[in-house]
Amino acid sequence: MSSSQVNPGGFNLASGLSGFAIGAAATVLAFVAINPNATSVPGAATAADTGTFTIPGLGGGGSTAALPQVGQTKTLADGTKVTRLSSGQLQVTDTAGRTRTVTIAGSSGSAATTVGGSAGTQSKTVGGSAGTEGQTIAGSEGSEGAAGSAAGSTEGGAAGSGSASGSGTQGAGAPGGNCSGGTTDTGVTASSIKLGATIAESGIAKSFLGEARQGMEAYKNRVNSQGGVCGRTLTIKYADDGWDPKVGKDNLENLINEEKVFAIAVSPSSEGVNAASNAGVFRNAKVPVVGTNGLEASQYKDPYIWPVAAATVTMLHVMMAKAWADGARNPAIVYDGQYRFGHEGANALEKAYERLSGGKKIKGSDVPGSCGSGVRYCSVQAGIGQYGNQVSIINNACKATSDTPACDYLVLLMEPDTAEQWMATPGAPTATQFSKGGLGAAQPLFTYGFGTTCGEKCNQMQVWTGYNPPLEQFATTAGVKQYVNDLKGQNSSADVYNQFTEGSYLGMQLLVDAMGRVGGNLTRAALVAALDATSLDTGLSATTASYSAGQHWAIGGAQGFTMQSQNGFSGWRASTPYMKDPWLGQDFG
Repeated sequence: MSSSQVNPGGFNLASGLSGFAIGAAATVLAFVAINPNATSVPGAATAADTGTFTIPGLGGGGSTAALPQVGQTKTLADGTKVTRLSSGQLQVTDTAGRTRTVTIAGSSGSAATTVGGSAGTQSKTVGGSAGTEGQTIAGSEGSEGAAGSAAGSTEGGAAGSGSASGSGTQGAGAPGGNCSGGTTDTGVTASSIKLGATIAESGIAKSFLGEARQGMEAYKNRVNSQGGVCGRTLTIKYADDGWDPKVGKDNLENLINEEKVFAIAVSPSSEGVNAASNAGVFRNAKVPVVGTNGLEASQYKDPYIWPVAAATVTMLHVMMAKAWADGARNPAIVYDGQYRFGHEGANALEKAYERLSGGKKIKGSDVPGSCGSGVRYCSVQAGIGQYGNQVSIINNACKATSDTPACDYLVLLMEPDTAEQWMATPGAPTATQFSKGGLGAAQPLFTYGFGTTCGEKCNQMQVWTGYNPPLEQFATTAGVKQYVNDLKGQNSSADVYNQFTEGSYLGMQLLVDAMGRVGGNLTRAALVAALDATSLDTGLSATTASYSAGQHWAIGGAQGFTMQSQNGFSGWRASTPYMKDPWLGQDFG
């Protein structure tokens, strides 16, 4: 893969095919290096190349009508599925479920076309010069073709092994076009892009955000090992703020004003991002913050932040809707009252319940931040170690009385350390005590560490996420397998099930995708425009994440997984399909 082709994973679909037509008929190999062990000889297909997809060229009277339209899939005679995504690339899946992404480079009048696999050394070049393990097909009706890259992309076409000269413009893998560029903006040079991020590798959030850096580094290393973005390698300056809002805000301002980073990448420590957003730091500096974790509502309201996650508010909406559908009519919630995500999520659950019940309220919700006797809306302080009093309050409040039915659904909205301490408290209620909805939890508790520590007390607890974790049917999909392999290559002991680590990897994919589509003239303004015209489908999200100006709802729903801990923790089992938020965008304050 060349430095100009920014699709290192093979699943981040970033090439624009709008108006594309090639000068003569060309046959694009549908399966591109699906077998990583197959040997390839330039000019010859490998044993794994079965099935073709023919695109009629302009000279032959054809047009892009031969391609699936955006969002559509065509099934070939042999069962191969070819999907065209909004970014323009083709995603090709064989009958065994193996998927590769096809990047078609070139524009009107170009005979040079690049078909890229998931790894640079396993891709083929069609109509380019002699690429690594490349196959070439002669171009036609062209002139003034630029030299093709030996790593698998072309500008136009070039005379080379098995190729003929071809014409065309900007046939690079990135639809932004020309990858040449020097110092184009703050933090960008001809050879590097400087990024910054605040992380939480200390403090209470370490239990679920502490490995986010590993996910970011895993994807950054993948990109750099394949030439960077348009030949520019990525560097990331990290600052640990311990999930402290003030420290995080100060660190972000320092990264922007003193470190002179081009953009903020993922920035997993959400409390500081929230404080900086509310203070207008990103809007005033016009610095994009790309790939955040969705914990706070501000990430969806700030025009300079692009989350990749389902919002906490969305998750709690979906959780209440599912419990209601299962017959639950009397919910309760215990939430972390010390951090913003707890307050926002608890309020979302309450508002969802009001809508579903015709105006009823969860007892105690009119006094948020408290946990008095008899209430079913209980705020707790994070990490204090003992919750005996609050456990007693919830247990007593959830008992049936002459005029109040027993609780039939309990939600825990906490970070893992607090939830572990809560569940370890004698008498803490378990899933079997709630007859309809059971025991529900949001994404922070989707970690292997919490599962093993909680053990049998968490059996059948349902945790929710907007991602596809490496479990069951998701574990064998190409995007998820790539994430797991890259993360293990970065840190063999990292928790691949931690949904915030997976989200950090995905956040870097979003950032790289958008920078690649900008091309060589990389500026903050151009990056913002590219992000606001993005639909991203890497296989890691439960659904395609689409963005537009003023609309940064990344994933508008979530899916549930049930913890299996009957005889010690053994993992999770998918328990619901992906469910859309019925009230997307509401209850964000």
